[in-house]
Amino acid sequence: PDSSHIPVPAQLTAIKTVNGDRPGDDEKFRFKLETYNKEWRKWAQVEILPNKGNFVTFTSITFRADGQYYYRISEYGEVDGYIKDDTVYIAVITVSSDSQISGDTTITSYKIDSVKYYRASDLEEVTEDNLVPAAAFDNTRQEEEKIETSVCKEWDDADNQDGNVRKVFWYSYMPMVRNWENRLY
Repeated sequence: PDSSHIPVPAQLTAIKTVNGDRPGDDEKFRFKLETYNKEWRKWAQVEILPNKGNFVTFTSITFRADGQYYYRISEYGEVDGYIKDDTVYIAVITVSSDSQISGDTTITSYKIDSVKYYRASDLEEVTEDNLVPAAAFDNTRQEEEKIETSVCKEWDDADNQDGNVRKVFWYSYMPMVRNWENRLY
């Protein structure tokens, strides 16, 4: 008897926000998807992708066997001006199959029974207590602090050597903007 297998695709996603809102078009962050290799008992990188708006959509994964499959999702790298959300999620995809006989051929069709997300960085943390509706990352935008320190020095050129009787020198430093100003009036 012949057999035929019909695989099933699944696509993992994540939600991205900045200060609780949709990121601007210029606010790009990267996300890493890893798969757990049961034989080697370790995580292996699948891909790293940027967000598109407030979504991260990983490349579709095709399944050709029954079982539970584990994927880890995290934000990857740092972006200047933002505090990264260090939360890590594990997605558990459960695949099952149905077989039907058609003449001399057994046709096995695979289906996704469930996709569940857990706030967890490793498999022992995949418990019902850590079950969440979705993988969601919320970065915090670091607002530019504008602190200015100024010093003023005045002196009287009594002998008028420079052609001015009164002189004022201002010196300002704005550390977050990194702007040095020297002004002589």
